[in-house]
Amino acid sequence: MNPFAELQRVAERGYADRLPPPREPEVIPARLGSRTELLLHALAEHGDLSTIELSEMTGLCSKRIWGLLKAHIDSGRVVVHDKVWRINREWPAQQLQRDLARAAELLRQHGYTVTAPGARP
Repeated sequence: MNPFAELQRVAERGYADRLPPPREPEVIPARLGSRTELLLHALAEHGDLSTIELSEMTGLCSKRIWGLLKAHIDSGRVVVHDKVWRINREWPAQQLQRDLARAAELLRQHGYTVTAPGARP
């Protein structure tokens, strides 16, 4: 069987006409400096996105996406569940609490007394 004849036969049945039109790639602003900023911008603008959608939007392969966002996953800024990425909206508050706890511990190590805001020593 000739594979080209088979392709022609399938095309003549109209399958090619029923295919959805190809999606235009989204234009991401060029002012974003790094690829990580590009990914974070896409997540912030569009909400929850799958790895495939991020790949199509940015032109990066899935391994590169995982690699670039690994530090943000570890810090809690980005959350991944079932290959769907989202920005953690509570992250700044969580990060602030961790930073305050680390700063208080550092001050205690150097001999300072640290009390909670509004508490009396």
